[in-house]
Amino acid sequence: MNKKIIVYMGLLSILLGSCKKSEDLGFEVEKSFADPAEQLTAFKSSLAAGSDGWTTMLKLRDGRLISGYLKLDTVAKDAVMYLDLDSSTLAAPSTSKISIQTTQTTNPTLVFEEGSQLDSLEKAGVDREYAYKSTAGDTINLLGNRYGNELKLVKANAANALLYASGKVSQIRKQVSDYLFSTVYLVLKADASTTAQISVNPVSKAFSSSAINSASGLKYSASGYSYTSKGIYFQNPVLVGDKKVYELLWDENGETLYAEIGGSRIDLESSDIPVIAPQYLLGTFNYNLFSLGSPYYMNIPGWSVSFRNIWLSADDALYARRYNLYVMEFDMNDKDKSMNLNVYFWNLTETTLYKATYSYTYTKSADGVFKFTQLPTNTSTVAGGNAEFVAPQMKPLTDIIQTGSYTLDYYHTASAGSLGQFKSVETPSVFFAGFFESLIQ
Repeated sequence: MNKKIIVYMGLLSILLGSCKKSEDLGFEVEKSFADPAEQLTAFKSSLAAGSDGWTTMLKLRDGRLISGYLKLDTVAKDAVMYLDLDSSTLAAPSTSKISIQTTQTTNPTLVFEEGSQLDSLEKAGVDREYAYKSTAGDTINLLGNRYGNELKLVKANAANALLYASGKVSQIRKQVSDYLFSTVYLVLKADASTTAQISVNPVSKAFSSSAINSASGLKYSASGYSYTSKGIYFQNPVLVGDKKVYELLWDENGETLYAEIGGSRIDLESSDIPVIAPQYLLGTFNYNLFSLGSPYYMNIPGWSVSFRNIWLSADDALYARRYNLYVMEFDMNDKDKSMNLNVYFWNLTETTLYKATYSYTYTKSADGVFKFTQLPTNTSTVAGGNAEFVAPQMKPLTDIIQTGSYTLDYYHTASAGSLGQFKSVETPSVFFAGFFESLIQ
């Protein structure tokens, strides 16, 4: 027999001889998975340990954030719940039954029975069953079994519980909400070189922020937020220079919001007009559109006689073909310096609205001068085909866009608010204003 084979068979017999049953080993083999019953007992004990209740943060998959307070009685299997859906749901909690069990998942699950404030949110994709995910200090992280919403429970103290039970949090929510409804823009000036312009929507509980720094340029933030006992908390932080601001605190006496940055308090200022120049914003988040509409349908101020005549000449040419020019919008992308010029026009006979799209690239100088270059029309698309169809009639407008260069500034009006206004550098008599949003419903 080959010597190598003899050696191999000898080694194999030694290995096989050493592989006896686990009871012959000098140590016990730990099970790969914890006993579900043990996990369930431990989970119940963790929830019972929150004798003063839990402050809650519910993160929905659509980006919304809901905060509140939860008091659990694991013996009576009751849950008292306050959510910041509105002032009333923070003033009058719901009471419902709960169960703590192992459901279709292997992890223990907290189930809110009918009657909780979660009932009104179920159609919006909010879970009523939350499986245990992890624990970190005084925080328990849960995950919705059906929709994957994230529920965070943070152990509260007696003072936290009193703020909700006394209606104080409901009062704070109303004060902050009223303040936000009275503002257009919030301005946070971290230092001489850093300014954040924050727009908050109290109805949808969403915010967007544009923060400009003389060294690092413009940074954008967008997120949902929730009301807390201290003010408002952002799901994603406001970026102010290299600092992240997660919450705005409410000064009840001063009736203002403020941030704490680097250990210092910085009060937010209220402004009815934007404070960051539009040349930095156009083509970025929430500012990708610049729209203007026909003077026959809407009266937009800030148009020169020369531009109005150019618009009307295009409209007259379309009218000769039984169409009306309705809206023109600049759909811009600052990252790749591209623009779709979308033109909407009516068919007078069928009252059908059509869309035509012309493609451009553009450059922007350091001092904010825009220069547009038209690209070949993509006729393989419906919008491109429409653009080719009305190209001769639209030529007065498409020509002036690419034959000159333009500055962009705000045009403030009492009736329409803050618009944007393009002005031709080469032909100062040509200028036009528009909205930083879509005019097509």
